[in-house]
Amino acid sequence: MSVKVKIKHVFDHQTTLVKVSMRSFPAVIAFRISKAMRAVNDEVAAFEKIRTDLIKANGVRTEGTDDWIVKPDKQNEIGKQIEDLLEEEFVIDVTPIDIKLFEKIEISAAEITALEFMIDGEL
Repeated sequence: MSVKVKIKHVFDHQTTLVKVSMRSFPAVIAFRISKAMRAVNDEVAAFEKIRTDLIKANGVRTEGTDDWIVKPDKQNEIGKQIEDLLEEEFVIDVTPIDIKLFEKIEISAAEITALEFMIDGEL
């Protein structure tokens, strides 16, 4: 099944998604989460490259570091472009996980929210 996911959703739940991907689940759930996370990570890498290139093109390098700071006269414009990027959706193929598979697994509401793009069904 193809699903649309906003980049913002991934960033809002990034810590939880990483935590979930490292948890021990039954094999079927673990496989489906792992497969989806690989696709999500590819999209995050593409976003990060564009964001970094945008900042470098409109910023200055902090002396003695690898950090870049957007020039003050460009901050609003670049901030808006990054906000727009975060609203972009990407499509990934996932094998949905029936919500009932989580009934006997301890999983938090935050984890369910982070995984909602791949959860199907009702309790």
